[in-house]
Amino acid sequence: MLGFVFVSSSFNFMSSGRWLLSSFLLLALIFNSGFVYSQINVRSQTIDASPLPFSRERLKALDRYAKDVPKSYESDTRHLLSYLLKPAHSDYEKVRLVYSWLISHVAYAHGAHLGDDFFSRGSLTGLTHQGLACDGYGLIFQRLAAEAGLEVKVIEGFARDGEKRPVAKPNHLWDAVKVNGSWWLVDPTWAAGSVNGRTFKSDLDDYFFLAPLDAFSLSHFDFKDEFGTQQRLGLSWRDFEALPADAPDLVYAGFSVRQILGYVDSHKHQNTVRTFNQPAGLFDAHRMPLGSTVKRSQKVHFSIDSDYYSDLVIVQGKQWTPMTRNGSRFDIYPELRPGNLMIMGRPKHGSEYEALLEYHVQ
Repeated sequence: MLGFVFVSSSFNFMSSGRWLLSSFLLLALIFNSGFVYSQINVRSQTIDASPLPFSRERLKALDRYAKDVPKSYESDTRHLLSYLLKPAHSDYEKVRLVYSWLISHVAYAHGAHLGDDFFSRGSLTGLTHQGLACDGYGLIFQRLAAEAGLEVKVIEGFARDGEKRPVAKPNHLWDAVKVNGSWWLVDPTWAAGSVNGRTFKSDLDDYFFLAPLDAFSLSHFDFKDEFGTQQRLGLSWRDFEALPADAPDLVYAGFSVRQILGYVDSHKHQNTVRTFNQPAGLFDAHRMPLGSTVKRSQKVHFSIDSDYYSDLVIVQGKQWTPMTRNGSRFDIYPELRPGNLMIMGRPKHGSEYEALLEYHVQ
């Protein structure tokens, strides 16, 4: 019997107004080759897609090592790094170890900030118990990465608070780290877990680990535009305000950043297709409507590229219609019926179908 599973698209919100993805996301940007990809190719813009030099197994091994650092090494940053960086074979692995240790050892706590001992001598005493707000995460990551020999910057800006209207003043802090000549973005706060009421749940989330600059700009607005990304994209604060809360997920589904910005600009107050927090690299919406609504009278061509899924289907009510597969390309001209229309996929090594995209047919 075939089953299906929905990947949650809901959010938990930090009491400070900073939100985190509430559902556990699979390691973002994984391809069947077993290599981890940190950035993806999309149609009207190209984002570097060079694989990071470690496999999924290596990634898990680094995370286990970082999580199991003896407490005796957590007195200060120098002592910690003397142990933490032992297995690192590259700058990428240094970044991963710092990121993983921070997320697995420090909880989020609204209003909790670093003390003078950290700034004067790098003391980490008590931080794994008291918790920290976003500035603490960002500053610890900066110090650890810098002491590990990496070039790193702290960026202060605005991070979207779910569906709430953005306010043109900083509310969040994240990091940029330079590895092998390229700048990558890291948000250790959002990666640490989620808050439900006053309870923090630690949950390592790679959604914003070494994130692409363009996609990151759809959820994080850098008022100083440190890397010129917003200027290059033509992304003003007013444009940012109008973006849907799940705009980064649209990029991971294969829609380009410029395509999203163009649609939002030309279709005021119209919703985009619903996404389900799928990791990037699993599928590419090669030829799919970006708007949430399709008209029954239209002849719509749905086309998706994927090496991850063995089957893609169109679900309308109780009717499941398979898409035609040719290599990694799936196509269909569906017979549209009023109501919801969902695209679902079954992974090659799984039995359950996952929700990918959802439209409404009028």
